[in-house]
Amino acid sequence: MHALLEALAAQIAAPAYVSLVADGDARHLYSHYGFRPVAPKSIGMACWLQPSISSSDK
Repeated sequence: MHALLEALAAQIAAPAYVSLVADGDARHLYSHYGFRPVAPKSIGMACWLQPSISSSDK
């Protein structure tokens, strides 16, 4: 996670909003890297994306 955040920081010229979804107790891990809950202002959302017909032919 530290390497990922460093790589992101090296690519930006101004502060950036970074979000993630923490399942279960993973929130404890991410809090060590400065991530904080954003509820109730925001909620996490997800969907399953299926491959398109053309991409399954590859």
